[in-house]
Amino acid sequence: TISRLIPLLENNEYSHYPIVVDAGLHGNMYEALAALVPNREIIKVRLLHSIKIKEAIYPSHICSCREQEFIELRNSIVLADIPRLKTMVKIIKQNMNILPQEPRRKIFLTRGTGSRNCINSAEVTAYLQQSGFESVDCSKLNFSQQVQIFSEAKIIIAPTGAACTNMIFCNSGTHILTLHHGGHEKGIII
Repeated sequence: TISRLIPLLENNEYSHYPIVVDAGLHGNMYEALAALVPNREIIKVRLLHSIKIKEAIYPSHICSCREQEFIELRNSIVLADIPRLKTMVKIIKQNMNILPQEPRRKIFLTRGTGSRNCINSAEVTAYLQQSGFESVDCSKLNFSQQVQIFSEAKIIIAPTGAACTNMIFCNSGTHILTLHHGGHEKGIII
């Protein structure tokens, strides 16, 4: 995760080091990196290709955790470094010129396709739009648009999925309702 780069940002000794990443990442990951480290060179390396480097720093999961919190998620324990995530969000918002504001938007995250779609999506969307919700499909937005929307959200209703990761950009007090199926159904019915 990109929050592992925070120790490098906190230490000017490594400020001239480029960041080497997989060339196969989703475009939003490159945008997130550019927002976190706007003046840092990012080198994309394709699968089965190599580059020659003199020295490297690898911020591992273990060394990046200074204040760890354990979160139970689906019968698993997840290690999260909440202070570092908060620092990352603050830096990204500052570099993207997203100013603090009172959350006001009511967002319903939609999905183009997939098993986590609501079976009765059209009815749910129509009902929520009548209740003042905006339908948003994150797959059609760039990273900065997603950060902006989540930063302005007062309420978010969303099926589980990758778009929910953006909830870290919500302000404190944002109400979030995630929709998920019980495991054996073919979709979500609301």
